[in-house]
Amino acid sequence: MKPKKEWKGIVRYTLEFLLVVTGVFLGLFLNQLSQKNDNKKLAQICRNNFITEIDTNKVELQRCLIQHHQFLDTLVFLLKVTGNYTFSDLNFEVPELTEASWESAVATKGLIYLKNPEVIQLSKCYESQEFLKGLNEKVIDMLMSRTFIEKITSVKVTRAEINVEMTILLSYLSNLISTEESMLDTYDVTIAVLNPVR
Repeated sequence: MKPKKEWKGIVRYTLEFLLVVTGVFLGLFLNQLSQKNDNKKLAQICRNNFITEIDTNKVELQRCLIQHHQFLDTLVFLLKVTGNYTFSDLNFEVPELTEASWESAVATKGLIYLKNPEVIQLSKCYESQEFLKGLNEKVIDMLMSRTFIEKITSVKVTRAEINVEMTILLSYLSNLISTEESMLDTYDVTIAVLNPVR
């Protein structure tokens, strides 16, 4: 049997060891809790940035969509009228849609703080926005092409040739408007996923 002093030493060292281990585990637990809280704050900041940007893009797209409907009406009218067109008849605005929040979240790896459904919807939203930008560029490219401008402003070109060009433009524009209307729905869904209580 061990003397009483030895037992006291063993018990003392055991208690000290348990106290140190408990302190370390408690410190790790509190650190993890703090990190989790910080991650939630970062996720909310990310969400707020996305919501603000998407709201801004939505307002800009709605503004341009009105102009694009007017442009479509003008094209339909011009197809029915005789005579040549002037380039001023074809005023077309391109929406200024931003994606700074997406680029920032990707660059800083901020997306890891969001939930998977949020990231998936955001990805769809910004991918659709890129597709929409491409369609706008197609319409602009057609409007700015030298052959198009020459055909619609030339007195030497027949009305039938002009109508072919205008019909192609009308088709592009109809597709663009349909995509823009769909994009507005995508914005609404994305905001609802990011902020379900809104």
